[in-house]
Amino acid sequence: MEPGQAVTVTNFDGKLLKRKVVEVIRGVVLICKDEEYEQAKRSRSLPWCVGFRMEYVREAETHSSKVRPS
Repeated sequence: MEPGQAVTVTNFDGKLLKRKVVEVIRGVVLICKDEEYEQAKRSRSLPWCVGFRMEYVREAETHSSKVRPS
């Protein structure tokens, strides 16, 4: 997974959420919302992000209706 890549994560409630990869560190994927990623990129700062273990993250399916945007 690369920074800026769209992914789908399963949160603690089992909901699927669309997010952007910020960084991958030792099996933990740091992710944030798309808006936060783009704003941080424009301002050349780090976005507020959270870490998910790799098994809860997968590449985003652009045609999936099950993925919530926020």
